[in-house]
Amino acid sequence: MRNHKQTKNWYDPDRFYRITKNYLIDPYEVIKQIEYYLEEYPYDYAAYTVYLRFLIDLKKYDEAEKIKDNIDNLLLLQHRFGNSKNEEATRMSDDSLFISKFRLLFNREDYEEAYKMLKGNKDIFARYSKSFSDILSTMHILEKKLELPISISPNLIDSYIFKQIREYSYDDFLYHIKDHINDDISENEEEKFEALFYENFPIEKVASEIRRIIPNNQGFYKTLNSDVYIFKYDDNGKSAYKNHPAAKNTNYFKVIAFHNTNNLITMYPCRASHCRYYIDLNYLKKEEEPIQRVSQIDKFNKKYTKVRKK
Repeated sequence: MRNHKQTKNWYDPDRFYRITKNYLIDPYEVIKQIEYYLEEYPYDYAAYTVYLRFLIDLKKYDEAEKIKDNIDNLLLLQHRFGNSKNEEATRMSDDSLFISKFRLLFNREDYEEAYKMLKGNKDIFARYSKSFSDILSTMHILEKKLELPISISPNLIDSYIFKQIREYSYDDFLYHIKDHINDDISENEEEKFEALFYENFPIEKVASEIRRIIPNNQGFYKTLNSDVYIFKYDDNGKSAYKNHPAAKNTNYFKVIAFHNTNNLITMYPCRASHCRYYIDLNYLKKEEEPIQRVSQIDKFNKKYTKVRKK
């Protein structure tokens, strides 16, 4: 790592943007490029917070814990050399670091500390999370884990996700994803759904196999409390509205499960452009093909043909 006096600039935001813009397409290559970048700009606080978040996404928890400690030391170093952060410009980085620390606590099941972070800093979580239900469901999970009184609004308590948190039901999951099958929606309802499986897609068989092979490190820890997995199963559905002009046949689909479990929440087809890293389930198709038994006559003809060739 360079000495701080030898580094002309603390960061190169344009270069860092070019590195990270393809994260959804090839996250592992982006991680590698960020590491090269940080060798050249070892005091880039914002870059380190992004790097930490990506490591957690990819379930590289040991590396993430080390980087978290490096960031704490980096903040002390910046203060020592008078490179104090502009609060307005770096608030997103501060929030990202805070949320990453929360996710590491949640992953290692330190629920008491995670609950304290969430309970006392809802404004940070609100700025960070794209989904308010993600925050509420995480709070519900922590309250259940710690056997605390439920603080969820009565009008939400019986919704699908909160019922699944309190007492998971695989049957309820299967009922929930019926809405993601082409044949089960009427013409006036179809615009509600962005991705639909074909009617002949064997959802129950596929979901059962998925539950057998997850959780594993091939998924992504993308939210506060759930994992995302990408699977390949050729010709499973369309990745847009049922009759939308842009609807395209897809060979991939996403599965959302509660973090570090095989409790499935939902699943839906997705576009191939974001599916470089996936688990191939096409072997299930082979199991569906009828077994062709060779008759005694066919065996004789095959053997006779070989003899004639000699």
